[in-house]
Amino acid sequence: MNDHLPWSGPFIGARTLLPEGHFSGIVKHAVTGPVWLGATGFTADVQVDRRVHGGPERAVCVFTVAGYRHWAAIYPRRAADFVPGAFGENLCCADIDESEACIGDRWRLGAAVLEISQPRNPCWKLSQHLELPDLSKRIVRTGYGAGWLCRVIQPGWVQADDGLSIVERHPARLAITRLWALTITDGPDRAELAKAAGFAALAPAWRNRLQSRLRLLSHPVR
Repeated sequence: MNDHLPWSGPFIGARTLLPEGHFSGIVKHAVTGPVWLGATGFTADVQVDRRVHGGPERAVCVFTVAGYRHWAAIYPRRAADFVPGAFGENLCCADIDESEACIGDRWRLGAAVLEISQPRNPCWKLSQHLELPDLSKRIVRTGYGAGWLCRVIQPGWVQADDGLSIVERHPARLAITRLWALTITDGPDRAELAKAAGFAALAPAWRNRLQSRLRLLSHPVR
């Protein structure tokens, strides 16, 4: 994986009515001029349901070119629709995917610094937005093709022609795909699960999720 990553964006969402009548900020448009990236995300990037979207641990959503290729192969009739921004991300990156992106890795984007905080756990609005009813369920079953979320370590101005580079790789190397595997695999290694559940760089919501699974595996319901 290169230290410098090609990318497109930033993509910013407005409050939009989805086909089945729900409002969301998942419909994004590219911004070419400078935009401020603060502790809770890009200025004017709408998050309708703040309980599960946005905030300091989910400030920036990242998707990948590899992810678009993956879903184009599964939904070939929709391949032309799978272009950067279509999955509701703020940044779309090439030369990386969930097997290489690790919790705690830090990236510099323009004047800002990001840190990978957690996998993206897609809600039903992604399926509704793309009119693919089984998409979110497929992602959760396989643990691939959703991207990840970042916190903002250093706020700053960002624009489309800024460089994106990896400035620090966390030594633990806890990849997004590995986290999903610990979540969805039957009988995961409990020592590894416990270690991930206590990983300080992982967002609290995901630490709680893994801790709950560890408790359930340690004390199964009879």
